[in-house]
Amino acid sequence: MSFIVTGGHSPIAVAISKNLSKRSSVFHLTRKCDETLRNTFANNANIILEEWDLERTDDCLEKLKRLLILENIEGIIFAHRYRSESVKPITQYVVEVETPFQLLRHYCENYTGQNGSAVILTSPASESVVPDQSFNYHASKAALSQLVKYAAIHFKDKGVRTNGISPGAFIEKERSRKFYETNVQRLEEIKAFIPLRRLGTADEIANLVSYLCSENSSYINGVIIKIDGGYSNMEPSYAL
Repeated sequence: MSFIVTGGHSPIAVAISKNLSKRSSVFHLTRKCDETLRNTFANNANIILEEWDLERTDDCLEKLKRLLILENIEGIIFAHRYRSESVKPITQYVVEVETPFQLLRHYCENYTGQNGSAVILTSPASESVVPDQSFNYHASKAALSQLVKYAAIHFKDKGVRTNGISPGAFIEKERSRKFYETNVQRLEEIKAFIPLRRLGTADEIANLVSYLCSENSSYINGVIIKIDGGYSNMEPSYAL
């Protein structure tokens, strides 16, 4: 049994692959396989790094077809996002929406097992405005949320369940450590606003992915789970 995880260097994608590798092999996809990523998984024989450029949809489909012939793929997790110094709307759509849609469709249409899973990471920007993100980011995340629902209905007949996860804005990441260290007071204000009084972690998201990719969640299909410590339920005046 194997899983496919997109996401390259993303801390969340890395955590997902490490978590899933405890019980199966994982194909961790990245646009460019560099030394940093190799070192990240150096001591984990269950994680196989592969270079897939999600801008090239047809090429990715061919790689998936070959992989499905060789491996029993029980799940595919989309945990990547478009990263570029110059945002190109069409390219961003291809990377974040079109290629995942085509890969997911082909996977579902060719799945032969009993409990296949697809998990798509979306964002609060799929339903609310996030001030530091572009319109294209919002549009792509909204499309991914619809893909969760669409796939759950249209791709269900082959035994693949599709669900989504919307990580909150306050997930602790290594790349944000400098901000935390230099904005201690702001960090405490953020924690005070979150009902659980702390930041979330990439491992907590990975744990949820693992659950959604297990038989324990066999009747969960087409839902998007918010993992944000409960702050999305707060009335805005609580932040004042």
